[in-house]
Amino acid sequence: MKRSTELRKQRRYGRGALRSSQSEGLAMTPTTWLKRGLKTVVLHLPALKPRAALLSLLLLALPVSAQNIISFTAEVTSGVETVIPVLTWDTTPLADDCIASGDWSGSKGPAGTETLAAISMGATYNILCEWLDATATLSWTAPTQNTDGTPYTDPKGFRIYYGMSQDGPYDNIVDIQDPNVTTHVVSPLVSGVWFFVTTAYNLNDVESTFSNEVMKILGLSGETESVGITVNPRPNPPGGLEVQ
Repeated sequence: MKRSTELRKQRRYGRGALRSSQSEGLAMTPTTWLKRGLKTVVLHLPALKPRAALLSLLLLALPVSAQNIISFTAEVTSGVETVIPVLTWDTTPLADDCIASGDWSGSKGPAGTETLAAISMGATYNILCEWLDATATLSWTAPTQNTDGTPYTDPKGFRIYYGMSQDGPYDNIVDIQDPNVTTHVVSPLVSGVWFFVTTAYNLNDVESTFSNEVMKILGLSGETESVGITVNPRPNPPGGLEVQ
């Protein structure tokens, strides 16, 4: 009796429809309904993944010189016989530490003004400032197609995976539940080498494979600026002046 019923279904809906309605191993979304007369057959189609090949990840990193800036000036840069140096410095963004060298010394803050003892000879003042780079700014291009070439029309968000092992495993995950966000700052990070990948996932939580992997080395970076002060000696007056 059961076999007779299956044969009638095969004649009416086709063998593929019957196999699809009985299969338990296929993904459940999306679901296609086919109506034939008073009966309905459910075809369970595999859920489609966003195409990872179109999900490209970039690591935005400006040159250090474009990120870290020291402003270092002297109130006067030249004088006669003696000069009292007044030095002013500032850092953008604020440095984690600054160290003086040359004709002054010691640890300095990221910004300040200091008046030094008077000098009677020329002098050079150096300041080294260091920044701890603890962030990684990621940017990516969202996919526009699924793995089968159909348009990717049901995006839900992205996930960022990162860690200190190349090609994984990635110990950290950031879930971005907004398909319109295509950049993210990962912070704070300890010094070392970090690796990042990202994925896209759709409304059915079907996730793409990993994007390309990017790397960033985090740690201290430094910049140095110098300022010189010239002290001009005053000549002695002429001697032996006579008048007749």
